[in-house]
Amino acid sequence: MIRLLVNMVVFIILTVIQTSFISSLPSIFVYTPFLLAVAIFIIQQTGNRSGLAWIIVFGVYLDLFSISVFPFETLSFLACAMSATLVSERLFSNRSWYGLIACGMTGILALSLTRSLILFFSSVWSHSQPSLLESWFVFKWNSILLMIILTILFALTRPLRRFLTASFVLMKQQETLN
Repeated sequence: MIRLLVNMVVFIILTVIQTSFISSLPSIFVYTPFLLAVAIFIIQQTGNRSGLAWIIVFGVYLDLFSISVFPFETLSFLACAMSATLVSERLFSNRSWYGLIACGMTGILALSLTRSLILFFSSVWSHSQPSLLESWFVFKWNSILLMIILTILFALTRPLRRFLTASFVLMKQQETLN
């Protein structure tokens, strides 16, 4: 019960940071996928499924409050979460930097491809011109900023692991590195 409560509080804090602080940054920094980076770090470095839930619930949150520019964000974030989790569990389970980056890039690619497909099909349905150029622009900056954040998180793996264990987000048996 404590772990669930702590996960909910951490998710709320990450959501507030993502939607309030990061969305008010200038220029390309608006495209910083902070919550996604932290969730992918949790999935890949610890094997904990909390990150999977954070990504999916964030998509629901974006759809529920109509915050995002893209429609049907729940589907996009679901594809992102599932692909990042599958890549983490099946391909890059060694907890290395390249595994973390590959997991993040797979997730962001799935997110962007799903967004592009949804934009394409919604434009066909409404007989309008798709704005795939905007989707490519967002993907480019999301990818670059995600790699930067994941690299910083990887450099701080040991202190973050101790903090997550102390705050009950991770249990002792889920630690894979000392």
